[in-house]
Formats: sequence, C-alpha cells, structure tokens
Amino acid sequence: MEREKDRIEPEDLPFDFEGIDDYGAIIYAEKECPGVYFIAIEQNNEPMGFAEYYVITPEAQTIPKEARYYGQRLQARPDLLLYRYGEDTSGWMIIRYEVYKYLTAHGETLPEGDSLCEAAYCGMELHPEYVGTFPVPAVTPLGNTTRHKRIDNGIYWIETDRCKQVLAVCQMNRPSSQTD
Repeated sequence: MEREKDRIEPEDLPFDFEGIDDYGAIIYAEKECPGVYFIAIEQNNEPMGFAEYYVITPEAQTIPKEARYYGQRLQARPDLLLYRYGEDTSGWMIIRYEVYKYLTAHGETLPEGDSLCEAAYCGMELHPEYVGTFPVPAVTPLGNTTRHKRIDNGIYWIETDRCKQVLAVCQMNRPSSQTD
C-alpha cells in the first residue's frame, strides 16, 4: 500500500512500541487515513526480519466499532489496536476495506492496481460476516440465473432460464497484465 506521499518517519508517529515484549523497533510507517497507520516492525523471529501491521489509534473515527472487534489490543498499549497484515484471521482485510472506503469517499487515489471493489471481494472471502457474502451470479455461460440454493459463501447450486443446473463457484477476477 505504499503511497510515498503518506510515508512518515517512525519517530513522528503518535505512538511507539518501545519496551513492549515481542515488538521491535518500527522501521517503516505510512499514514493511511486519520488515526490509521501501516507499519513494519523489526522482528527477528520472522523470515523477512520484520512483520507488518495496521495500527488503529483512538482518533480513527473512520473505523467502525464492529471492525475494531477484530483487532489485537496490547496490554501495555490498550489505546492501540493491531491487525497483522497477511494473517487471514487478524481482520487486516477489513481495515484495508474501511481505509479504501474513506479514501474513495474523500476523492483520494488508491494504491496503483487496487480498488474498493477488490478490497470488498477479498474481505468477502475471509470475513463475510462483516463485508458480506459473494453474490449469486446473475448470468452464467448456461443462461441467466432463475433460482439458486446457497451451499456456502460463494458456492451456489443454480438453475438457469435454459433449464440447466450448474454449480457456481464465485471467484474474484483480477485484471491480467498485458505486455506489448
């Protein structure tokens, strides 16, 4: 999510993790939107030597209380919520979705190649209880959907207007890169 204009020096953050076990020095920081930061923390036990997090401060008015439920509250810093980037159950996709909603609503650009729709679809996969479930496909190669039965999130048994029955599995289509 690197938007160079929002990069800030770790010492300019309104918080630090000095003296907190399991958290090293902050080596990279970006302000995503008011009260929401994306940071990299030095951690020797990680394969890359660092771990990335979204950090939510009390000033983050854009993050609903339902999204705050997913965050990890540190005993030493109960005013902060952490969402481990890349960890499926940490809720980081929810925070990214909420940040993208904020940026879109305020006319700001999203990171190159990202979209609010893509953030929503990613959130649907791991957090359908928050973002919503994958939609039933209205059109299939075998006709338009007339009836459906939900099997699981994004998996539907569909009947079409051509009297065909088919198992539909929803997936996110990402734009393919083209080379000239």
